[in-house]
Amino acid sequence: MQTTTLPSTKTFEAATWTRLTGALAEAFRLTSEETQTLAQSKTARLIAALPYLAGCDQPERTALAHVSTYLLANKGEARWIFDHAPADDVEVMHRLATIAHFQGGDRAVLDRGMKLLALQMIFGYARDQAKDLVSGEYNPVLSKVWNAQPMMEILIHDIVETKCPEMEVLFSIDDAEIWWF
Repeated sequence: MQTTTLPSTKTFEAATWTRLTGALAEAFRLTSEETQTLAQSKTARLIAALPYLAGCDQPERTALAHVSTYLLANKGEARWIFDHAPADDVEVMHRLATIAHFQGGDRAVLDRGMKLLALQMIFGYARDQAKDLVSGEYNPVLSKVWNAQPMMEILIHDIVETKCPEMEVLFSIDDAEIWWF
């Protein structure tokens, strides 16, 4: 088993996250409480950090676009459009495609971050089976289309194989077990 440690080409500073959350709060007209929730979201912060950590072209533009999509997927009437549907069952990354487009950057760093997000998503589906059974919300683990345990094991293996200390500080495998927002 060979482990690769990836030095990210850039860092993601707290001041950058503060600037991005401020811009998003203004653009989405978030309340103070919503802004605070966004600022504390490890998931949103990872999404924003990926283009910086990977050294992508125009990381701020990509970060704002991706976190904007994340906000849309978690707020109000737009939420149902982003909910998991049977068409997303084809591949674990399918549902994450709207936040997986990057210009340039270190592909291994990007893949590691996207796999952390996929792991978090699968943990959520596994955890929410009882709730989704009652609500009728589609869940690929509940419907037995996805077998969560082997999928998570593969993702964890790949994440562990590719070390990125700067990303680990922002979002770890343990963090993937928390709720999506």
